[in-house]
Amino acid sequence: MCTPHFEIHDGVTSIGKDACWGCDALKSITIPDSVISIGDKVFAGCTALENITIPNSVTSVGCDAFRWCVLLESIIIPESVPSIGKGALFLCKSLKSITILNSVTSIGDGAFMYCESLQSITIPENVTSDEVTVTVKVNPIAMKMWALKYSRHIRVIFPQSLVDEIKADIDFAKKNYE
Repeated sequence: MCTPHFEIHDGVTSIGKDACWGCDALKSITIPDSVISIGDKVFAGCTALENITIPNSVTSVGCDAFRWCVLLESIIIPESVPSIGKGALFLCKSLKSITILNSVTSIGDGAFMYCESLQSITIPENVTSDEVTVTVKVNPIAMKMWALKYSRHIRVIFPQSLVDEIKADIDFAKKNYE
């Protein structure tokens, strides 16, 4: 049954695949500290979900776990989670902030794809994934400043005109240190 608030009982250790899939009335959920695993597509399609707290007991967040939770605005991936599944936050169009704590070393393909409102993402330096692709809509000047500030960690790939501007600024700055 799909209700606006869902509370998982203490003692439950795993939320299985598709458990709340497509529950479009679900606005918030309480996950107890006993849960260690959030399965694939558990909250996928919960289009009214606005609020979720992942407890520090969780050690696994599955593929597409929060896919298409279009009203979710922020999420903190706790210290206990070593990897984020493929497409975990795909199409979370209202997501403004993602905080990933230091234990995460791997982020699956498309984990943050089409998070169009994303304003802040904190990715720890110990992430070992070869590449994390994040699609964001921001002011080009802000994106340029962000790219220059975090150039050791990110790469802008689109639009080409912005990529060219960033390259020109880096080349100009390099001349000051030759």
